[in-house]
Amino acid sequence: MRATFGITLAAVIFGFGAAAQPSHTNAVDRASAIKAAARLTIGMREEVAEKILATNGLRNPLKMGCSHGWICFYSLADHSSLGIEIRPKRARADGAWADGLVEAALIQKNGSNIVSITLTNRP
Repeated sequence: MRATFGITLAAVIFGFGAAAQPSHTNAVDRASAIKAAARLTIGMREEVAEKILATNGLRNPLKMGCSHGWICFYSLADHSSLGIEIRPKRARADGAWADGLVEAALIQKNGSNIVSITLTNRP
């Protein structure tokens, strides 16, 4: 009985987790994604970067990582992804993913990095 409850609970939790970040493909090609990401700067606040990318048609990233660093994947039209690596100013004791700063950008396909995007340093 307990095993069945545990399996059911795990399935429900996984289902809610999957529903929290639905799959979304942006109608943006790889070249446009690279051009948009090249506008980002190292050390830029994550929220500002998200706004810049959204104005270029890149929305609803899938975020993976932990409070020490995470990556935001934007699905592209050719089934590759634009990844924006984020690091916090300081990892938080409460585990919150907050105060993130842009660290790097890349294009990934099938789990392999295929393009590294050059970002400018902060002015």
